[in-house]
Amino acid sequence: INLLYDIGRALAGVFDVDAIGRTVVDRAMAVIRAEGGLFVRLDGDPPVRYRTGDVPDAIVEQLAPGGSLLGRAVAAPVTIMKPLLVVRVQTDGQTFGLLALAGKRDGSAFTAGDGRLLQALGEQAATAIHTERLVRELRESERIRSEFEIARQVQRSLLPSESPRVLGVDITATCQPSGHVGGDYFDFFSLHDGRFGLI
Repeated sequence: INLLYDIGRALAGVFDVDAIGRTVVDRAMAVIRAEGGLFVRLDGDPPVRYRTGDVPDAIVEQLAPGGSLLGRAVAAPVTIMKPLLVVRVQTDGQTFGLLALAGKRDGSAFTAGDGRLLQALGEQAATAIHTERLVRELRESERIRSEFEIARQVQRSLLPSESPRVLGVDITATCQPSGHVGGDYFDFFSLHDGRFGLI
């Protein structure tokens, strides 16, 4: 319980997927007393984003794309083998990656309790990653909104700020885009022979 609380505090305000993976792996290794740990991203290149401690190269290869363990680990919420414990990092049916621990320091096998604990940590990591993606989408949306506002101001600066005065004629014009920016344009101008023109 203390570990879950500690992880929750550590992940608050962390908006970097790799940092989230590192934090969870390090704390899980300390509590479960694992010799090594991995954070594998299913959408990343390279897929293994964090490796610490004593993790055999064979395990890394098996969890890489095309590896014999990758499909098995993604298909099951928890995979427990004597030298390896793997859980999915997922939320709402979307799998972001895998957390893996290799070997226990005392030489014993991983237990179902270890699996449940790492699974709980994986769920917290998934929630933090989901939040990171929402924050990134929000920032992108804000950037686009800001660019639209700049484009709107540029378009308005191209239009005349007031209507011209022409004897005997009342002239008025406006441009109101349906969205932030439109492609419409108008202008007034005087011709050399005294006539008045408009676009």
